[in-house]
Parts: sequence; C-alpha cells; structure tokens
Amino acid sequence: MSGEIVRRGDPSNDISARRIGNEQGATYGVGLNPEITGLSRPRLRVFADFGSGAVAGETGRQITDHLRILSQVDASRDVVQAAVSGVTREILSATFDQQPRDDVLLVPVLRAGLAMWGEANAYFGVPETSFLMGQKEKGTNRATVVWAKKNELDGKQVVILDPIIATGDTLIEVCKGITDSFPTAEPPQLTVLACYAAPEGVNAVLSNTENVDLVVGCMAETVDTNGYLVPPTHGDMGDKLFGRVQGS
Repeated sequence: MSGEIVRRGDPSNDISARRIGNEQGATYGVGLNPEITGLSRPRLRVFADFGSGAVAGETGRQITDHLRILSQVDASRDVVQAAVSGVTREILSATFDQQPRDDVLLVPVLRAGLAMWGEANAYFGVPETSFLMGQKEKGTNRATVVWAKKNELDGKQVVILDPIIATGDTLIEVCKGITDSFPTAEPPQLTVLACYAAPEGVNAVLSNTENVDLVVGCMAETVDTNGYLVPPTHGDMGDKLFGRVQGS
C-alpha cells in the first residue's frame, strides 16, 4: 500500500499537551485529526500526563500502569521490556490502523528503541527497518547519531521508535539526519513514537523541526539538570533493558 499512514482521530483517546512551554503550543493540537483540531498539521498526541494526573480513557490508564512498573527501582530486565512493549502496543493500537505496510520504514534508536521494535514490526506486517545508535552525554546538549545500515528512504513513511525523550537533543539529531538523507526538496514527514517524555524535550523537538509528529504515551513533569525524567525511571533506559555497558 502507499499513501499516508492511516491515523485514528478519536479525541477521547488523547489529552491536550498543554505543558510544553511554547507560546505556539496551540498549533500542536490535541490529536492527529485535522477535522477535530481545525489544524492542517497537528503535531503532538499525548495519552497521559504525570504532571496533572490526567489520563485519556483506558489507553491512558494502561500506559501509566506500564510506566509505573517500568520505573520500579528493582524491576528486572524482562519486566522492563514487557512494560515498554505494553506501552508501545497501546500507542500503536490507538494511533494507527493495523495492516501490512510495505511503505513503512521503522527506525529504532538504539539501544532502548529496540525494545519497541518487536511490537511495531509485527503491527505493520514486518516492514523494512533501519537501525541507528543515538548517544548523548548526560548533562550536556552534545548528541551523536551513527547509522548501522541505512535503507532506501524514497517513498517511505518513517516511524522513529525512541522510548524516552528527555532533553530532545538526540532525537533532534536523528530527525535532522533522516531529513537530510532524503533526495527530495520537500522534507519527509516523520512520526516519532515515545513511551515517556519531558515537556522540555517535546518542546525542543517541535521547535527545531518542521516535519515531525510526536506520539507520546505519557508526559513527565520535567527533566532534571542531569538529563533524567521526573518522576524518574531510576536508571538509563538502555541499561535497564539490556544491561550496563563497559565503563558506565
């Protein structure tokens, strides 16, 4: 199939992302259906907000339950991976029609994005995938992106998988790298799926890109000076999912 990914537009399935701290916040909308928002490109969808306690129906409740399990200090790797898969599954089913998509390209941001990939890969009927490594020096805005292998991008609907958005620096570099790789003058529309995000990071991504839609499971209260979300996930998400790396 070709054309845009079919998006579900029921406004009862998401909440207003009112805390992103941008004067143009209203342009980001409360859903992905322009008939509801009155906007040609609403760019942000959120299902729960830890800051206000708001949740959007059963989807929001399921997502917050998964995130509370994920954030436990003593959560084992299998429990954390199951929680990330659960949030991913809720986001996918509330946002996209489930059908095979030959024109979708999944881009998991390693390491943590790999935990979202299994659900997304099955949901879209095993589409193409490009893996990349995003690295960020905590406490700074220095981020680097390294592609393992880069698929052909022309004609693809790119879906980026990144469980955590803290400051947004790494995700901005990922989106810019993908955009610069397209051979067309018109920038491609990118869709980012995230389990948990800080309003500061969301604002940074939307302020520094023009072609990115964000679908966020739950909004955190904030991000601290060390680059960790509040309430905390109690550790680097890649480490919690796959173990600590040498030198960390």
